[in-house]
Amino acid sequence: MLIRMIFKQIIKFTAWCYLPLVISFSCYAIEMQDLYMAQIQVEGQSYQQKQKAYQQAIETVFIRASGQSQILTYPQIKQAIAEPTRYLTQYQFEHKNSQLFLKAQFNEKAVNDLIKSVGEAIWGARRPQLIWWIALDDNQQRHIVADGEPEIVQPILTQSKNRGLPSMFPLVDFDDLMQVSVTDVWGRFEQPVVTASQRYGAEGIVYGKVFKPASQDSVTSQAWFAELQLIEGSQMHNIALSSADLNELWVQVVDQVTDLLAKKYAIKAGEASSQSIVLTVENVNNAAQAVLIQNFLASISAVDSVQIQQLNAQGVNYQLNLLGQAVDVFDALAFDNRIEKVVPKFSQETKMQEHLYRWKG
Repeated sequence: MLIRMIFKQIIKFTAWCYLPLVISFSCYAIEMQDLYMAQIQVEGQSYQQKQKAYQQAIETVFIRASGQSQILTYPQIKQAIAEPTRYLTQYQFEHKNSQLFLKAQFNEKAVNDLIKSVGEAIWGARRPQLIWWIALDDNQQRHIVADGEPEIVQPILTQSKNRGLPSMFPLVDFDDLMQVSVTDVWGRFEQPVVTASQRYGAEGIVYGKVFKPASQDSVTSQAWFAELQLIEGSQMHNIALSSADLNELWVQVVDQVTDLLAKKYAIKAGEASSQSIVLTVENVNNAAQAVLIQNFLASISAVDSVQIQQLNAQGVNYQLNLLGQAVDVFDALAFDNRIEKVVPKFSQETKMQEHLYRWKG
C-alpha cells in the first residue's frame, strides 16, 4: 500500500514540477554552479571594452565546459570567440572593491553543441573536490600552506574557479598537524597526507613541494619549481613544472591538474551511444526524494536523461539513457558518498536485484 501511494505521489509531483526542475536543478547542490558564466574585469562600458570582455569570458567558458585548454585551437571555436554575442544570454556590470566587472552568461546548449561538433568532450557539472597540501619553501621558512594565507591560496582558488575545479586548502590546525607534518608533504609520503585529508571529505588530493633553489648561480635557480602528485581514486599522477613567477606557476599547476581530471571524467562526442541501464534505489520515502534522486542521476556527465520507471519491493527503478558507457556511470556512483551499491551478504541465498543501490542522502 505504501509503495503504491509513493508511486502515485511521484507521478503527481513529477508532472507538477517538471518545468521548475529545469530551472531549480542546481538547488540539489550536487554540481558546480555557473559553469557557463564568466566574470571579467573591465576599464569601462564602451562597445569595444564589452566586446573584448565577451571574448575573454567565452574563452573561459569553452575551457571550463570541455575541461581542456586546447579547445581554443579549433577554427570553429575561434570563430565563436570572434562572435561571442551569438552565444550570450545575458550580461551585467558589477562594482567590487572599486573595480568594474562584466558578468556574462552564455547559452549552455549552444556552447556544448559546438564543443561536440569539433569532436571534443563535455565535462559535466559534477566534479571531484580537491584538497591541496603544499609544502612551500621560499628560502625563509618551509611550511604547509594553510587556508588562511590569501597571498598563496587565492591564485590557486581563482584559477580553480576559472577551470570549474572545486578546490580547498587545509586548516593546518592542531588536528591536521597530529596527522601530517611538513616533512610528510615535502617528501610526498602518501599515507599521512591521505589520513589527514579524510576530515575534509575531498575526493582528490594534490600534494608535494614548491620551492626556489637557494643558490643563485644559474638561470634555473631564479625559477620556482613544483613537484607534486595528484591522487584521484586509484590513480596517481606526477606533476613537475617551473616558472619564473610564482603566481604563474600556480596557474600552470591548476591547469595541468584540471586537464588530467577532465580526460578521465569528460564524455567525448564520439563515444556517445544509445545504451541505457536500469538502476534500483532503496530508501526512497516520498515523491520529492524520488525526483531528487532522479536529478542526481541526471547530473552524471555520462547520462543523457533519466526516467522513473516503476516501484517494486526493493525500491524505485530508474532508466538511465547514456551518452557514454555504463562503466562511466558506475564509476561516478562509486565516487559519490550520497549513494552506495548494495552488496549481497555472505549468507544470502535469494538472488539480489542487479544494480541495486541505497540512497544515503
